[in-house]
Amino acid sequence: MPTSVPRATRVIVISDLHLGGGEPRMMSQPERLAAFIRDLPNRASSNEDLELVIAGDFVDFLAIEPFAAWTPDPIVAIAKIEATMSGFFRSIFDALAEFVAHGHRLTVILGNHDVEMALPPVQETFLERLGARHHQVYFVDDGRAYRIGRVLIEHGNRYDGANRNDWGNLRAIASALSRGESPNTNLEVSPGSRIVERVVNKLKSRYPFINLLQPEGELLALLLISFEPSLKWDVGKLAWLFRAGVRKVNERGQPPGTTQYVGYLPLDEPDPELEKAYGDTYDALQRPDQQVSLVGDWGQLLVQSDSLSELLDRGEPIRSERLQQIRLVMRRLLLDDVSASAHGDTGPYGKAADQMRQREIEVVVMGHTHQARHIGPDTKACYINTGTWADVVRVPTFLLQAGTDNELATFLQELRTQPHRQFEPAYATLRVEADGSVTEARLAKP
Repeated sequence: MPTSVPRATRVIVISDLHLGGGEPRMMSQPERLAAFIRDLPNRASSNEDLELVIAGDFVDFLAIEPFAAWTPDPIVAIAKIEATMSGFFRSIFDALAEFVAHGHRLTVILGNHDVEMALPPVQETFLERLGARHHQVYFVDDGRAYRIGRVLIEHGNRYDGANRNDWGNLRAIASALSRGESPNTNLEVSPGSRIVERVVNKLKSRYPFINLLQPEGELLALLLISFEPSLKWDVGKLAWLFRAGVRKVNERGQPPGTTQYVGYLPLDEPDPELEKAYGDTYDALQRPDQQVSLVGDWGQLLVQSDSLSELLDRGEPIRSERLQQIRLVMRRLLLDDVSASAHGDTGPYGKAADQMRQREIEVVVMGHTHQARHIGPDTKACYINTGTWADVVRVPTFLLQAGTDNELATFLQELRTQPHRQFEPAYATLRVEADGSVTEARLAKP
């Protein structure tokens, strides 16, 4: 009886699609992504199998009403994904259904905005929509990285203390639901997801670009306070949510360890410029009160006369000190034109990749940061970040320099009415030979 000859695999990796929710949506061009998926068979050679990997933040459950940092009720979670698959983003799921129907592999890795994809009823709903069976779609939903030969793929939020997942409790919840049981444990929701629920979603009507900035940790808190000074009353709560449990080791891309929520740990060194610009507010974020309560009427975000949106609406000048705060934070968030460079800074993610490649791994692929990166030779990168298919905001580099107060104020006003959205999709394309070796690994544009 003849045996099949092992074949190479063409692996295509995309991430951070952020599908879901109403206006202003993070992902604005679903037809472009649907066309890309339909064209994937043309990107594989006749001697290659084809696999598409969606590496996290696929369906953005945080952006879908009713807004919640975590949607534990399977019925509500199913309603959220059904609304996503049948509405504005329908063409993407049609294309995925065709992709699977033609016998190609689909792998879905969980990120930090789509942990609900671990729930068995949600997976069943997704499979039904695609007309697929379990063996046709593989879910990486337990905290493992995905390995294809000597390629390692993960979302990357493991190295971001503000957005890590509580895999232990998520596995326990999925385990119970797979047996038709009621889970007897609660998910410890990441600080980043709580801030999206309690603050960012409330500000989107005033600042429709806020969810496109992809800020992390205390930088988001500082930016929000610059926009809405009334949040200073909640600085202790912001500090605790962002800073509690953030481990120093992740600054260097080290594994986060087995202890989950370990309490507040300060960063190695404070930022002198931010400390000077924000004063007591920065100090409060650096040293959160261990006794702060996160319950009650949290973050009402009442529109006050000093709100940036109010000042802009009235055409009143913005203090130079406040513009300098915004300028400093935006510069550190890598929002300027220069940050679009594929060879730019990789932070703790690149450092983690360096360490993993010492363990017989040739190429590491991540997402999460929304910053596309290709580190290494042109045809065989050692680290790739697949960027995002959501829109991004790029701030002209000169606005982040001193002496541009009037221009920066004008740009902030423009962001509220025409958010300067840019669509900069990217993907990783890799050839993994039958023996697991990698002969091609590139960041590419559709």
